[in-house]
Amino acid sequence: MPYRIQDYDDAMHLHLEGKELEELFVSALEGTMELLSPDMIVRDVVSKQTFELEAQNETELLIEFIQELVEMSRAHDEVYTNITFNDFSDTFLSVELEGGPADEFGDIIETISHHEKEVEQNGSGKYEAVLVFNVV
Repeated sequence: MPYRIQDYDDAMHLHLEGKELEELFVSALEGTMELLSPDMIVRDVVSKQTFELEAQNETELLIEFIQELVEMSRAHDEVYTNITFNDFSDTFLSVELEGGPADEFGDIIETISHHEKEVEQNGSGKYEAVLVFNVV
């Protein structure tokens, strides 16, 4: 599995992994959607959302990406299951998300409080990151 979720009393840790940096962001989408809607079932893709982000480095871009996912999901009551990268680099992305209505949302994510581990490549060349979500 490209992501793993650890549940603590007031926080959720999202461990991400990807062969390429882009794959790490796909893992972030999948893990974040599971945190938002654990029993997510999207019967039909009925929504497409697009956005662009720019940041100083990969870690900031990842955090901003997840924050945007959470905000869009909550604003539209949707979960997103597919992502297309129109443009992608270490500091910029342009994406199109596809998804549909969320039957139910799980814990409310207040913020991404911090990251335990910067986006980095491990000894086998895979990208990794660990993010901490405050939940209520």
